[in-house]
Amino acid sequence: MAEQMNDILDYIREINIVGAIAILGLCISFVALIWNIIRDLLIDKVSLNLKVKLGGFVMVKDSQSAIFVKIGSIPDREIVDKRILFTIVNNGRKPIMIEAIGAKYKLISILRKKVKGKQLHIISKELPKMLQPYEIFNKDCEKIEEIFDDLTKGNIKHFFVRDTKGKYWENSRKNTEELLNDFKKLNK
Repeated sequence: MAEQMNDILDYIREINIVGAIAILGLCISFVALIWNIIRDLLIDKVSLNLKVKLGGFVMVKDSQSAIFVKIGSIPDREIVDKRILFTIVNNGRKPIMIEAIGAKYKLISILRKKVKGKQLHIISKELPKMLQPYEIFNKDCEKIEEIFDDLTKGNIKHFFVRDTKGKYWENSRKNTEELLNDFKKLNK
């Protein structure tokens, strides 16, 4: 009888050790599940950043190459070839395909009753373009008169990049105001 009691107590001790290991495994699995949900929903989001700049290309001294310089950055040199530069950065950890760059018009303008259209698209041979994580894509536009005519009249609401899933990524309002201020500096 004592022997059977010892066998039962040994069996209960084994179950406690196995149970403790099972509970520890369950806790580790639960933490891993929560981390995967947080990572997939919050951290690994797709994110694009769009900046629009006014400037032009300046030749590098003693070289055949040129660099893009923002208006007002180099007061000593005259920028002859004025352009708008769209800089798109994939800030996320997943690749994303961009298909269009453009400007969204306001539906009703203060200066005119109705704006001519809904959007303006920048045509590019490089689009569509797959951006890998943390990759930068630059697209310059030479025809700035039409864009700035609409921007100074208050017709353009914001610039955008559209991905192949149909999501619009807008530049910030601050960036649009900086662009307008740079254009005013250019025309002084």
